[in-house]
Amino acid sequence: MNLQTLFCSYFITFGNPYPTPVFDIEKNSGKLRVINALDRDRPGGREYNLRVKAKDQGAPAMSSHVSVKVIVTDVNDNAPSFRYLSYE
Repeated sequence: MNLQTLFCSYFITFGNPYPTPVFDIEKNSGKLRVINALDRDRPGGREYNLRVKAKDQGAPAMSSHVSVKVIVTDVNDNAPSFRYLSYE
């Protein structure tokens, strides 16, 4: 078995917002993580469609892609507001 084909590197190749990326992927493990705040109320903030590439170190190198959909669920992040200071 060729050891170079056992180790893959992972990359996000599409769908990570620019200039402020929201996601990062650990190059050696492929673990995807959030690096900036997600806001469902922002335009385009409800879901992210990423494309991730895995590439081995063989000669010739082999690679594959996978699509990853991240869906952001809503959390009430707004403080309550009232029309009057007190109610009777």
